[in-house]
Amino acid sequence: IGYYMMIFNKLTNIDSKIIAIEPVQNNFSLLKDNIQINKIKNVLTFNCAISNETGEKEIYLSESSNLNTFHNYGSVKKKLDGKIEKVELKTIEEIYNITNLKPDIIRMDVEGHEVEILQSLILLINKYKFNPKILFEIHLSRYNEKHNLSSVLKTFYNLGFKASIIGTSSINGTKYLENAGYKNIKNIYSDGYKRGIFLNIELSILDLMVHKTGGIRTILLEKNENKKY
Repeated sequence: IGYYMMIFNKLTNIDSKIIAIEPVQNNFSLLKDNIQINKIKNVLTFNCAISNETGEKEIYLSESSNLNTFHNYGSVKKKLDGKIEKVELKTIEEIYNITNLKPDIIRMDVEGHEVEILQSLILLINKYKFNPKILFEIHLSRYNEKHNLSSVLKTFYNLGFKASIIGTSSINGTKYLENAGYKNIKNIYSDGYKRGIFLNIELSILDLMVHKTGGIRTILLEKNENKKY
């Protein structure tokens, strides 16, 4: 609806371009309203979903507008309202060909569909030499034997990317990482939870937390492993 678009608008310079993508029509209308009300000029909008294929797909709608999903199982199931909307699918490569904008940072909270998007992004990194920072939320209950991030994360690490920053989802995730020898550099509070910020997580720990133990809310993948914060 434009919340993160507004944050990025304030953080970037006047010459930057922001691409805002939203598949569900009601949310997209709110996004357009927010752009107009706030007189933002540097945003390109697309009423579609990003995936690893093109065409149309049914998205399951939720009583909470941020929980619409292609993956109608797991913890979100009780939040779905039974309604379905057909949405257009585009790939990141299509968006790139339309806009001619090479992404510097990609942020997504896509309720489990990060698996498909990250799979397709690997192909673009190899084809176009994209090396964007990739910030995404984790959805443990949407992962299963056939739909998970294990091979994706391994490939990103092999390409020189790393989870340079992660935010934990709760005190349990924070304690798990501290017990594994990582230093909590900052506590933050949101949604009633005390969360921690950690740097440079090894792949084995990351994969275990993403798929088994839980405890991670957000991951930033980036290629510059030696960056200081």
